[in-house]
Amino acid sequence: MTNKTKEGFIKQIKLLQKRIAELEEYESERKELDNRIIRRSVELASTNVDLQNEIKKRKKVEEELKESERRIRALYDQTFQFIGLMTPGGILIEANRTALEFSGIKLSDVLNKPFWETPWWTHSPELQEKLRKAIKKVAQGEFFRFEATHKTKDGTLHYVDFSLKPVKDKKGKVIFMIPEGRDITERKKAEEKGGFFSDQR
Repeated sequence: MTNKTKEGFIKQIKLLQKRIAELEEYESERKELDNRIIRRSVELASTNVDLQNEIKKRKKVEEELKESERRIRALYDQTFQFIGLMTPGGILIEANRTALEFSGIKLSDVLNKPFWETPWWTHSPELQEKLRKAIKKVAQGEFFRFEATHKTKDGTLHYVDFSLKPVKDKKGKVIFMIPEGRDITERKKAEEKGGFFSDQR
């Protein structure tokens, strides 16, 4: 074998060794990539399971909240008293069915309006002013109660024992107000009738 042939043979061997080294490096990188893909797939699968579980938990909580809201709404609407919910600024954000049906109005007629501008109060500027003053006091954390009159859907005036109380957060800040009213017309009539008979004696 001539020197030239040997050199060529050695050169080929070196090229082959280099190629083998490159293939080994490529195979090592491919395996590492495969391992990363597997690890990432496992992580994603685990994350997906966690996400599905979180979604199920949230749906369960949402359903429980809806059910709780339905129960509260049922109790809220079945009471004989007039009940609502207001912001500290006196804006009405909720009213129960009893109060609405009493005056023959819809929730949309009074929702997000100043309470004193709703049909329960507009018949009397004096009562409107009294209510505005009460709202300011209750916004400071006080309880307020007075006798008022509300018109029924046929226009008849009824006497109402009205109260307004604050709802506070944990820090004592007033976040809502609850207006409540109880129809005391029959009681007032009885009192007036009793007074009439007393006067006749």
